[in-house]
Amino acid sequence: EFNLELSDAIVLKSLTAYRRSSYDLLLDTDGTDAPVQVSRQAETSRQFSQEFNVVASLSRFRGVAGAYYFRDLTTTLAQTFIAPSIATPAANALTVRAQPESRTRSIAFFAQGTFDVLPSLSVTAGIRYTRDRKSIEQDFTRISLNPATPGRVLPGFPQILSLSRTDSAVTPKFGVEYRATPDVLVYVSATRGYKSGGTNFAAASLAAIQFGPETLWSYEGGIKADLFDRRLRANLSLFKYDYKDLQVQALIGPGLVSIGNAATADVKGAELEVSARPVPQLQLGANLSLLRARYGTFPSSAVPVRLIPFVTGDPRYNPPTRTYDASGNTLNAAPRYSFSASAQYDFALPNGSFFVRGEYYRQGKVYYDPTNVEISAQRAYSLVNGSIGYQDTKRKFRVAIIGRNLTNEQYLITIAANGLVPAGIAGAPRTAMLQLTKEW
Repeated sequence: EFNLELSDAIVLKSLTAYRRSSYDLLLDTDGTDAPVQVSRQAETSRQFSQEFNVVASLSRFRGVAGAYYFRDLTTTLAQTFIAPSIATPAANALTVRAQPESRTRSIAFFAQGTFDVLPSLSVTAGIRYTRDRKSIEQDFTRISLNPATPGRVLPGFPQILSLSRTDSAVTPKFGVEYRATPDVLVYVSATRGYKSGGTNFAAASLAAIQFGPETLWSYEGGIKADLFDRRLRANLSLFKYDYKDLQVQALIGPGLVSIGNAATADVKGAELEVSARPVPQLQLGANLSLLRARYGTFPSSAVPVRLIPFVTGDPRYNPPTRTYDASGNTLNAAPRYSFSASAQYDFALPNGSFFVRGEYYRQGKVYYDPTNVEISAQRAYSLVNGSIGYQDTKRKFRVAIIGRNLTNEQYLITIAANGLVPAGIAGAPRTAMLQLTKEW
């Protein structure tokens, strides 16, 4: 990062970044105790980005304008081995291998500014132009693991696919802030968002190898208030998201995601955040979120193979295309409500304090597939955490005993139907830990 002060009010900034990452992962992915299906995924990525911007801070105006460039080269190996077993006849044993090389190049130009119309009233406007180009070269093949024909490339393979696409968008932002009093802020905003289209590196056909861009209009309004001599802080926000061509992920295999577009989706919600300190030793906090998130038009949601038995007979399921009309269903991982609360009491000591803290979290039911079948749903659950400890303000260290999920609640943090059976990742059980913290 380089900063050049052109004047007291104008600063020119340059941000340059390079990143190289790689990993190689091998694991049992069939969702059972037996080693029926083993997957390997290896990837190397090289990224470079450069941003130039100029920041202005004048008496009644604050703004930024700049340009951004990004490029990425990613090479991937995704391989699944399904050996002959009690669950897999020898004739069906095979290796599925995808070896794509993906490239991304993006440029953007942006500007945004806030002008104080009055000491208590400010308006904000911004705009961004983004252009993305993505390409992929795919080598997809299937190889027999049948002991009678080991190593034989199956008919129709390998499939060599090549594709490139370019997307662009103009995304504006508008906002108004009004400070009714020194301690109360009222705001409204409207913003258009954009996520570029892309490619699916594990695709086996040109029809499935790409997906389109996603756009969003986000509307938000709310109040932020500090009350009772700042002993109470309350933030309330109301929001609405209108998605067009929403990008939806579908797990098609272990570590393999296929992205497609739902025509529309609608999200409405409210969030209330409250923190209070009725006395200096006691800190209270609470957060409540209400959410209604539904697909608008989504007539052709792909159904994972392991979920087909759970939608067979449903009039919205289309067996020939193996798709499901998810229009009106709840979005993935979108609970109707969530609530959290915390309380901490500090007992003052000569060089620090002894504290006791309790936390509570409650989340409503969520679905992890657009079909909203119960096998891919997590019921509502609650978590209770607690901690006690000592903080030495003079020597700047902290020691705490922390307990999480004290009621030993059993729950899943995600569910996928990409093994032999639908399976999920379990949330952490009751856990106790000793934490030591030191500051210098």
